[in-house]
Amino acid sequence: MKKTSLFLSLAVVLAFNSLSFATVLLTDNFSYTNGNLITGGDVVGATGWGDWTVHNTTAGYERIQVNNGTIVLNQLAGKEDVSKLFGGVTMQNGDTFFAAFDVNVTDLASNGTGDVYFAHFIKTGSTTFVSRVGVTASTSGGDYTFALFTGPTTGLGGFNYGTKYRVVTSYDFSSGVSKLWVNPANYSDTSIQITSSTGIAVSAFAFRQNGNIATSSGQTIDNLIVGTTFAEVVPEPATLLLPNGGEKWVAGTKHTIEWDTSDPNIITHVSIKYSADNGQTWYDVVICENTGSYEWDPVPAVDSNQCLIRISDSVNPNHYDKSDDVFTIFQCSNPITGDLNDDCYVNFLDFAVIADHWLNCGNPFDPSCQP
Repeated sequence: MKKTSLFLSLAVVLAFNSLSFATVLLTDNFSYTNGNLITGGDVVGATGWGDWTVHNTTAGYERIQVNNGTIVLNQLAGKEDVSKLFGGVTMQNGDTFFAAFDVNVTDLASNGTGDVYFAHFIKTGSTTFVSRVGVTASTSGGDYTFALFTGPTTGLGGFNYGTKYRVVTSYDFSSGVSKLWVNPANYSDTSIQITSSTGIAVSAFAFRQNGNIATSSGQTIDNLIVGTTFAEVVPEPATLLLPNGGEKWVAGTKHTIEWDTSDPNIITHVSIKYSADNGQTWYDVVICENTGSYEWDPVPAVDSNQCLIRISDSVNPNHYDKSDDVFTIFQCSNPITGDLNDDCYVNFLDFAVIADHWLNCGNPFDPSCQP
């Protein structure tokens, strides 16, 4: 397949160099009951859905909310910082951890710069944070910039409110380097980095609701994964199986698009597009669940032997696969009486339809009829 690896919505990646195999340390799609994420109160140590635990809070204010399979951080609301352990795993010399998640930013804070960080790795039982991911004022078009905080603040700009992005961040135990990617397909894609303290024994990932922002700044988070390699948090894209080159599909008929699913817990939905000019222009077919198939009905009214299908992560369009070669869509201009399978040909395939139904009849008054 002609694959371009995609990276999906914000990811946290861990590379456990001390391990001989890759390990996923944490996943969470926040499929909890709507309401407070922390159900055990607004005190340090309180726990909630999915074993999330409060490590910093100001009592008496609005908490981090679960909303239809996401968590919502409202930086105007009360202060609440929550973290989730990696199942007893703690970083050591030679390790790099990666994390990834989807994030939709609604607005920036009006605190002079718009700066606010909302996600990071944490050393449990401390206030030692690394890879502080946040947003700041736009530096290169768009509404805002994704940034790494602490040390010289640096960012990737040109992002828009109301759009979901896949963010990936990492921390290297030995060098102290933190990195940040947005919608990456490969480790070598554009990233930023800062160097902070070395040897931080990270053991959890955290989200932060500041509570000190003058006006609302919001982030909606989904599909968190933390792992020991970049590939764990940015899995291979779906592999397109059909159409994959050479097919002849009649416009107006029904056909099934098929693909091998990438990890449906990370890539929950896929975007399907088609091209009638060998990839020069792409048109939307559907955004659907990552189930492995979609019934395209009807196939559009085009006439072209230069058609392609492209399937991508719905969050990260850079993470995709497409047809290996062109196929044909055509409009059957002269319907043919003997065309029994609606492919605009009369051939042995139509005889196969006849053979399959040979001696069948639909007369309820004829006892010799075969159903």
